[in-house]
Amino acid sequence: MLLVPPNRIVIDFLEGVTNRADAIAYARGFITSHFEVPEQSGYYVQALKDGYAYEVHEGGSRKAFLPSILRVIEDTPEATVSVRSGTRVLQVSKSGRGTFNSVMLPEELSSYLENVVEPDAKAPNLTPFQMDNVVWLFVGVGVGLLGALVFILNLAFFALDPSQAKLPVYNITETDKLPLAQWQRMVTQLDGNNFISAMRFENGNWRFDLLNNTANSAPPPVQPPAAPTTPANVLPPLPPALDSAPVDAPVSTGPIVMTPNETVPVAPVPPPSDTGMPASTP
Repeated sequence: MLLVPPNRIVIDFLEGVTNRADAIAYARGFITSHFEVPEQSGYYVQALKDGYAYEVHEGGSRKAFLPSILRVIEDTPEATVSVRSGTRVLQVSKSGRGTFNSVMLPEELSSYLENVVEPDAKAPNLTPFQMDNVVWLFVGVGVGLLGALVFILNLAFFALDPSQAKLPVYNITETDKLPLAQWQRMVTQLDGNNFISAMRFENGNWRFDLLNNTANSAPPPVQPPAAPTTPANVLPPLPPALDSAPVDAPVSTGPIVMTPNETVPVAPVPPPSDTGMPASTP
């Protein structure tokens, strides 16, 4: 298996840090602040006697160098260990007071290599800064399978435990208790002089309210119309005058007196018309 050195590598020693979570936070913070491709980066944390050390890579095969570096320095305290990182070299050494130093050499000095540590296939893998999509896929499938298993176990628990089973409750109504089935009883209660005003279902039985038909259907007495009254201040109309006569009636001016030599004038009789009726007098 061909292992590739990282494009960038940083190793730092945290004296006095006793919590692993704090060391991981330092490593992730460095990746966020200084690496351009965090999704291609990883970190590794290792405990020391007076703190923690962390290692961060960008690119490469993501194999940790820190265990091999510390092993070389513990065997040879005055040694300086070199690790390739792109076109530059990272050197790690131990000071006289027992602390570790890590220095990234510039390119013009990176040709000098001493105690070079190469990527080792047996070395621990770095923790990815961001989980790959395949990892998320397996996590999602695992959570889904776990949920399905819990659901099946719950169904089995309720199916096998008789105390948890609840039988359905049915409400049954007998046909002879239906309102339509009371028709014959209603007919037998009537004799022509009464009627059923209401029917009620009480205590499992039907009860009918009967009213007398004749007592409730008698019409009210008819009152005679009141005589019209004339107000005291209004006089009744006068009757027609006795001396009134039709317009065409002759007006008498007194008795007619005839002399012996005079005769009663006789009106001439008109000749009959073509229709056989007397002609009208002009």
